[in-house]
Amino acid sequence: MTSDVIFQLQKAVYGVLTADSTLTEMVTGIYEYVPQGTGFPYLVVNEITAADWSTKTSSGASCNLTLKAYSRDMQDAVLLGIISRATDVLRGTAITMTGHTLINLTLQNMEVKRLADGVTYEAVVKFKALTEET
Repeated sequence: MTSDVIFQLQKAVYGVLTADSTLTEMVTGIYEYVPQGTGFPYLVVNEITAADWSTKTSSGASCNLTLKAYSRDMQDAVLLGIISRATDVLRGTAITMTGHTLINLTLQNMEVKRLADGVTYEAVVKFKALTEET
């Protein structure tokens, strides 16, 4: 497993999501790091962890990828629509990484909750990605 698998996966996922015009119309932006003062709703791709998934014959990584959407709309449907579209895009688009091949991308779980400020809602969706070095 090379150390750049996290960067390459984040870059590839961000590229696929920002290329989808339907998704980009649903949010004020798709971010890796959210600028201060960003308007709602928005989507964040910035939580990825990786563990070795190598075999005797190949090097690979098992990655956990988290997407988060935020809204101040009182309807969960806004967040669920954003997360649903992002999930459909990731599962229906070939994700190309430099130096790695995405073997599998599996949806692990999804959650929607109101944050402690009482006005912001967060949707979290987690994926497991298996990659192999090319």
